[in-house]
Amino acid sequence: MKLNPTWRRVLHVLIVLYVLAYACLLLYGFWQMHVEPL
Repeated sequence: MKLNPTWRRVLHVLIVLYVLAYACLLLYGFWQMHVEPL
């Protein structure tokens, strides 16, 4: 399956955004579990 560069760039950006959002959720969960709420 060959993708043209535009679709490949779009797919790459979506993957990066997904990974960043997942990392933010993990950090938020870690913060909520290990830091006392104010």
